[in-house]
Amino acid sequence: MSSLILTYAAVGILLALVSLPLIGNKVRPNPIYGFRTRRTLSNPEIWYAANHYAGIQLFVAGICTALLAVLLALIPGVNLLSYSTISAFAIIIILTVAVIRSMIFANSLDD
Repeated sequence: MSSLILTYAAVGILLALVSLPLIGNKVRPNPIYGFRTRRTLSNPEIWYAANHYAGIQLFVAGICTALLAVLLALIPGVNLLSYSTISAFAIIIILTVAVIRSMIFANSLDD
């Protein structure tokens, strides 16, 4: 089970690392990397503001995922199947919340 814990923790850390260029406004508008919507791609000011916010959301999601991976393993009686199931659902929920919050923020920005 230790390799599974490391895998889920690594996914969380990777999400946090991928978010850093977004937070630092280092990613120019492009069709591949960033919080891409028609609206963000059409206006650089909206792009940078939305990607900064989405980067923060992704960073928090990554840290939460990594922490959950470790903390869940410390609960007595958690077996491999329950660990995998809870971790997978938690990642989906955490990322869904991050995306929804980012969409709401991006939609609130003025053109």
